[in-house]
Amino acid sequence: MLRLAADNTLVNGSGHKVILKGAGLGGSHCQAAHGLIPGWMNMENFITGYPSREFQIREALLEVLGKEKYDVFFESVSPSFDQSVSS
Repeated sequence: MLRLAADNTLVNGSGHKVILKGAGLGGSHCQAAHGLIPGWMNMENFITGYPSREFQIREALLEVLGKEKYDVFFESVSPSFDQSVSS
Protein backbone atom coordinates (compact mmCIF):
# COMPACT_ATOMS: atom_id res chain seq x y z
CA MET A 1 0.00 0.00 0.00
CA LEU A 2 1.30 3.45 -0.88
CA ARG A 3 0.76 6.50 1.30
CA LEU A 4 1.99 10.03 1.82
CA ALA A 5 4.56 10.51 4.56
CA ALA A 6 4.53 13.55 6.85
CA ASP A 7 6.90 15.36 4.45
CA ASN A 8 4.52 14.67 1.50
CA THR A 9 6.76 12.04 -0.09
CA LEU A 10 5.17 8.88 -1.44
CA VAL A 11 6.21 5.81 0.56
CA ASN A 12 5.40 2.11 0.60
CA GLY A 13 4.18 0.07 3.59
CA SER A 14 7.74 -0.13 4.96
CA GLY A 15 8.18 3.63 4.81
CA HIS A 16 10.61 3.54 1.88
CA LYS A 17 10.34 6.38 -0.63
CA VAL A 18 8.58 5.40 -3.87
CA ILE A 19 9.01 7.19 -7.20
CA LEU A 20 6.36 6.48 -9.80
CA LYS A 21 7.58 6.55 -13.38
CA GLY A 22 5.56 6.42 -16.56
CA ALA A 23 4.03 8.39 -19.35
CA GLY A 24 0.65 10.03 -19.42
CA LEU A 25 -0.63 9.32 -22.89
CA GLY A 26 -3.41 11.80 -22.38
CA GLY A 27 -6.37 12.07 -24.63
CA SER A 28 -9.98 12.67 -23.87
CA HIS A 29 -11.69 9.77 -22.17
CA CYS A 30 -15.03 11.31 -23.19
CA GLN A 31 -14.17 11.26 -26.87
CA ALA A 32 -12.66 7.80 -26.57
CA ALA A 33 -15.69 6.49 -24.69
CA HIS A 34 -17.96 7.56 -27.52
CA GLY A 35 -15.73 5.97 -30.16
CA LEU A 36 -14.83 9.28 -31.77
CA ILE A 37 -11.09 9.02 -31.31
CA PRO A 38 -8.83 6.72 -29.33
CA GLY A 39 -7.91 8.71 -26.23
CA TRP A 40 -4.18 7.99 -26.46
CA MET A 41 -4.02 9.26 -30.05
CA ASN A 42 -5.52 12.65 -29.30
CA MET A 43 -2.49 14.93 -29.79
CA GLU A 44 -3.48 17.60 -27.28
CA ASN A 45 -1.24 20.63 -27.16
CA PHE A 46 -1.30 20.99 -23.38
CA ILE A 47 0.29 17.53 -23.17
CA THR A 48 2.68 17.65 -26.12
CA GLY A 49 3.68 21.32 -26.01
CA TYR A 50 3.05 21.48 -29.75
CA PRO A 51 0.67 23.96 -31.37
CA SER A 52 -3.02 23.23 -30.95
CA ARG A 53 -4.23 22.42 -34.47
CA GLU A 54 -3.35 19.20 -36.25
CA PHE A 55 -1.83 20.93 -39.27
CA GLN A 56 0.41 22.94 -36.91
CA ILE A 57 1.40 19.76 -35.05
CA ARG A 58 2.29 18.13 -38.34
CA GLU A 59 4.34 21.17 -39.41
CA ALA A 60 6.24 21.13 -36.10
CA LEU A 61 6.91 17.39 -36.32
CA LEU A 62 8.12 17.74 -39.90
CA GLU A 63 10.52 20.47 -38.84
CA VAL A 64 11.90 18.46 -35.92
CA LEU A 65 11.92 14.96 -37.45
CA GLY A 66 12.73 15.72 -41.06
CA LYS A 67 10.77 14.36 -44.02
CA GLU A 68 11.89 10.73 -43.81
CA LYS A 69 11.16 10.17 -40.10
CA TYR A 70 7.97 12.24 -40.35
CA ASP A 71 6.70 9.98 -43.14
CA VAL A 72 7.63 6.82 -41.23
CA PHE A 73 5.83 8.10 -38.13
CA PHE A 74 2.57 8.96 -39.88
CA GLU A 75 2.67 5.89 -42.12
CA SER A 76 2.86 3.72 -38.99
CA VAL A 77 0.33 5.69 -36.91
CA SER A 78 -2.31 6.45 -39.55
CA PRO A 79 -3.30 2.84 -40.38
CA SER A 80 -3.65 2.04 -36.68
CA PHE A 81 -5.72 5.15 -36.12
CA ASP A 82 -7.96 4.53 -39.13
CA GLN A 83 -8.46 0.91 -38.12
CA SER A 84 -9.32 1.69 -34.50
CA VAL A 85 -11.79 4.44 -35.45
CA SER A 86 -13.62 2.21 -37.92
CA SER A 87 -13.91 -0.80 -35.60
